[in-house]
Amino acid sequence: MHRFLCAMALLAWCALSAVATAAAPPPAIAWHSWSDDLFVQARAQKRLVLLDLEAIWCHWCHVMDQTTYQDREVTRLIGEQYLAVRVDQDAAPALSVRYQDYGWPATIVLAPDGSEIVKRRGYLSPAAMASMLAAIIKDPSPGPSVVAPEAVQPARSAILNAAAREALVSTSHPLLRVRDAARMSRWCNVVGIMMTEYSK
Repeated sequence: MHRFLCAMALLAWCALSAVATAAAPPPAIAWHSWSDDLFVQARAQKRLVLLDLEAIWCHWCHVMDQTTYQDREVTRLIGEQYLAVRVDQDAAPALSVRYQDYGWPATIVLAPDGSEIVKRRGYLSPAAMASMLAAIIKDPSPGPSVVAPEAVQPARSAILNAAAREALVSTSHPLLRVRDAARMSRWCNVVGIMMTEYSK
């Protein structure tokens, strides 16, 4: 009977150890601070830089921290190939302005020389983040999110020319195209004149 109880206790201890090991949290990500030294370290270690630009008040930043950055595969990939940097956008105005179009959280992957490889806006699920990190490891050439923005050429006048008015009317809602084109043309000119006067 004593042997039976000892065997049962040993079995229970093994089962609990296995459950505890399986439920153990993934290793924590070693977050670095944003600095020039970071890129010196990245070049020396031949690692990429993962910038997590967040805001304390941002709901999805907290969700991403609790889900994506707790995922085993994500933490493994970051630990093996990346130097992770977490920056509060309110505390880093230069970064905040640079990536403000991406909203928060903004996830940017940089090469060791500081050039951008990928910029992603908003929440990334664990699967999406793991897939992105693995793809960048395989091919770190800049992706389509890093192309140079197109130059914007402002109009010289707020008044639409005939061709622009026709293009606007042809792409508008079908009910607007049925109406009197001359009336639409006058309306476009009135709006254009008002905008010109407003901008003076």
